[in-house]
Amino acid sequence: MTEFIRAFIALDLPFEVKNYITISLFELKKYFKYEAIKWVNTENLHITFAFFKKIDKLILINKFENLKIDVTDIPIISIDNKVYNFNYRVLYLKPDNYQFFFYIYNQILQEFRDYMDIKEEFIPHLTIGRIRNKLKPKEIDIITNFKLPDIEFRPKEITLFQSVLLPSGPVYYKLKSIHF
Repeated sequence: MTEFIRAFIALDLPFEVKNYITISLFELKKYFKYEAIKWVNTENLHITFAFFKKIDKLILINKFENLKIDVTDIPIISIDNKVYNFNYRVLYLKPDNYQFFFYIYNQILQEFRDYMDIKEEFIPHLTIGRIRNKLKPKEIDIITNFKLPDIEFRPKEITLFQSVLLPSGPVYYKLKSIHF
């Protein structure tokens, strides 16, 4: 029987990096009420390459298993120490080494173009929060002036996740991973 799912392909961050980001954001989070920003849960931190709205789970898994990611030199990824704001709706961190992300993205695009939900140009980013209510100028200043400590890691895999939306927020299930 066909099972349609919401899913995405992402660079899953190492556990230590996810925790380090969460701990580093404690200072920033204390300035905001829960209603103002919905912070991404630690376990859900990732950098998305492709998103699929509704797709047959078996077709997606089979295509993912056949995906060839040919990476010979895996760079160390650094995360910028600033928090960025996209259209006053999303707070995110920027990784460096855009060439690495575009290289992987283009390989995914070749295999999945007909299945992907492409709404805008691919920009590597790590979402840390979604703005629920319009922020006051003082709150925007706090975000703009906040600096994270240095974050570096070497990517190990990309992962196919299933996304299940619950009233408490999204839950992501790892379906398959491709190791570099």
